Amino acid sequence: MSSASTVLQSQETKDRAETANKNLLFWYRELYRDQFRDLPNPSTLSILEVGSGTSPLKQFFSNIITSDVLDLDYLDLMFDCHEIDKLNAIKDNSIDVITLTNVLHHLKSPIAFLNRAASKLKSGGKVIATEPFFSVLSTPIFKYLHHEPVDFRILEPELGEVQGPLASANIALPWLIFFRSSCRSAQSV
Repeated sequence: MSSASTVLQSQETKDRAETANKNLLFWYRELYRDQFRDLPNPSTLSILEVGSGTSPLKQFFSNIITSDVLDLDYLDLMFDCHEIDKLNAIKDNSIDVITLTNVLHHLKSPIAFLNRAASKLKSGGKVIATEPFFSVLSTPIFKYLHHEPVDFRILEPELGEVQGPLASANIALPWLIFFRSSCRSAQSV
């Protein structure tokens, strides 16, 4: 293992330990309660978490399939979510919910990811994404105190063409929770 990889693993271990913080767990519990409030029984669904990193979601629901672009020993899958459509470990049309917490703003092509992720969803499946709001108050926090780097020079991500019922990128990003249409048509989400 290279020293850079060891440092990264060490930082991930530290970040994971911080997740055990009681106050942070309270925040995550409330977040997950809100994210899954419209699902009758999340513990019975097939749920893929993209960008699991230090997320404690699996502490609340043992049925979560965890994943990240980093190869962390406590995660179920390691893959680049931009290529989710090529992921053989998860069959097409097999997932009830794909959830992302603080992930979309890291993606170079968020719309391409959403379009590709739709292939893994069952008919009627959902993508649930929660993103930070960069306001006058939060920007200094993200810029100077946040543990992950944030590049404020990126004014617009590569949005590409939005397919299906989402008519434009301007509509698509605020539509962070969407349903795959129940009937399969020529257009997909």
